[in-house]
Amino acid sequence: MVKTIRKKTEEKESLVLSTIRENQPISRTKLKGLTGIRLATITDVVKRLKQDGLIIEQGREESLRGRKQSLLRINGERYFALGLEFDAEKIIVLLIDLNSQIKKIGKTEIGEDKREESITERIASAASSLCEGIPREKLLGLGIADPGVVDSEKGISLFSSLIPNWENVPLGRILNERLKIPVKLIGAPKAKVMAEFRLGAGKGINDLLFIEFGPGIACGIISEGRLLRGHNEMAGELGHTHVSDNGTICACGSYGCLEAITAVPAIVKKIKESIKAGSESLIKNSEDEQITAVEIFQAAKHGDKLCLNILSKAAHYLGLGIANAVNLFNPEMVIFDQRMGIGGDFFLEEIKQVIKRQALRFATGSLKFAVSPLGEKGGPLGAATLILDEFFQSGGRM
Repeated sequence: MVKTIRKKTEEKESLVLSTIRENQPISRTKLKGLTGIRLATITDVVKRLKQDGLIIEQGREESLRGRKQSLLRINGERYFALGLEFDAEKIIVLLIDLNSQIKKIGKTEIGEDKREESITERIASAASSLCEGIPREKLLGLGIADPGVVDSEKGISLFSSLIPNWENVPLGRILNERLKIPVKLIGAPKAKVMAEFRLGAGKGINDLLFIEFGPGIACGIISEGRLLRGHNEMAGELGHTHVSDNGTICACGSYGCLEAITAVPAIVKKIKESIKAGSESLIKNSEDEQITAVEIFQAAKHGDKLCLNILSKAAHYLGLGIANAVNLFNPEMVIFDQRMGIGGDFFLEEIKQVIKRQALRFATGSLKFAVSPLGEKGGPLGAATLILDEFFQSGGRM
């Protein structure tokens, strides 16, 4: 009986706190209307939350009876959360407050040493440096946006096709021991779609796809307002769907994967091979120089026929892959990685046209498209937001 009462109390506290978070600033009367909880109970819950420093009163508004009501807000400075994303090249880490406001941000290069020990040390150092000056008791935890497949319950980074020999890395335990705070792992595309859903182009949209484009191809999925993880965190592996029988080998060990044909490394490889075979291009190719996606898209914008042709083929296959995802998940919006917009409209427009041709017209009739406004902050921001979500769902209890 006591446990049942306590559970109901915690559920009400969680609902009140989450409602303030989503609708701040808000009066007690409006809280009653949105939650259905009695005003007297709301008064008691608000009192506890104020005592714990989680909410503050700030400002007043006129009520229907002409009386001014105090407005409630989340006290952003009460606690903080860390978010971090890494891949084979870089680490991005940020610190946010309870209102998801970014307080600090840092970026570190991985460097030439791709050994597990070196990468984990760099990740730990990057996270630790952003904690400086913040008492550990004010840190709710660290969310990690991982570039590969994870076991989120055990905190293990299982595999990444982008980092050589990266398998079964106990990243959660390593960082927990180093930082002395809770650590949660999640796949990067899932973190990014959460960031878009909470704070970005997809805010308030309950059926949403985020398409990640770069060293790999992946898809984050929000379905009916919930993050789709899958049975063992594998939902959204769009890059490893089979789209061609041309024999292109993927880093995952299979062949004909969308990622092996359309990801940035595949595009760069085709550009290099074509130039070496005698094709003319604005891009200069040598063994010592790296060719970047920015250079390829810029060359295409200036009319480089080789780059236009290869990007057009990549857009075709990307469109096919996304059209399949649209048919499967019936989203209201598709959000493209910001990196897909660096070449201007032609690349995205070609992808959109393929989607509209290949997906069912009932699925695309009202389908919206957007380019992420969050950029490289999306991954770490989404990972940190997941830490906040867990905190708010607990009613603000550590």
